[in-house]
Amino acid sequence: MSVFSSTYEALADDFRCRGISVDSPGFCDSPSFFEVERGDPDYLNHYAAFVAKRPYDPSYLARAKVIIDHVVSLLHAELVEHGGLGACVGISEILFRILEQEKIWSCCIKGSLTITFPQRAGIDTTYFWSADHGNFIAGHTWLYAPPYTVVDISVRQQPYQDKQEKYIPDCILTTDTRPVIVNVEDIASPAARIELSAYGVPPHQHLKAVAPLIPDIFDSFPPVAVSGLNCASLKYSPVAIHIPVDTLPDMENMMFHGLTPWQLYHLQFAERILCDNA
Repeated sequence: MSVFSSTYEALADDFRCRGISVDSPGFCDSPSFFEVERGDPDYLNHYAAFVAKRPYDPSYLARAKVIIDHVVSLLHAELVEHGGLGACVGISEILFRILEQEKIWSCCIKGSLTITFPQRAGIDTTYFWSADHGNFIAGHTWLYAPPYTVVDISVRQQPYQDKQEKYIPDCILTTDTRPVIVNVEDIASPAARIELSAYGVPPHQHLKAVAPLIPDIFDSFPPVAVSGLNCASLKYSPVAIHIPVDTLPDMENMMFHGLTPWQLYHLQFAERILCDNA
């Protein structure tokens, strides 16, 4: 059975049997977790499944929503001012670590993003594929953070063309869980599929070859399509789980006017979040 099909109780029991405390977000950084992960590199999926299956009471979800909304607003403003494009991995890692500081459960999702524009725009569908030109990497990265199924802080800060960004919202914060059909065309580019066929992989095996966790990962993180008035439709297709290697104090993956992510949080975010929630 896939770990993503496991119950919360089964996941919690497994962690406790291995001496892993599950009391606080970020326990995947604990020495006990690392010890297990050394022998099982896929054990990180257990943490993600736990975050997805963990029960959340209404008071937690209300508090989490307020904090997530504030952090996303503040961090998005910094990202726009910073001017970086295509920074979805870095900014998602920072967001994950900031939420961890605020005791908010989340995890980073790597996957593909399919953008379908309004018909009147006359713009072809845009794909951020997880498999393209022989590279099997994430096309896009976002967060799962209850109550939100998708938290995408960088969706508009991508290298769009032909005024595509006009139809892209600033951020995505959605609680939608409606079923969405994901096809191999969402995950692998035509070039990647041609390569797979050249190596003898039949078309019906292309999706499994480039995204082996599909459809299991959908048990915990279902694909989501987000659309709004006068906006494009964005389909998020999870492919893999990602956790940043560095903790927030050690992060130097992005700088904001000379400030590291830890300095940015410590000097600006933490105080403002505290005041906003007082």
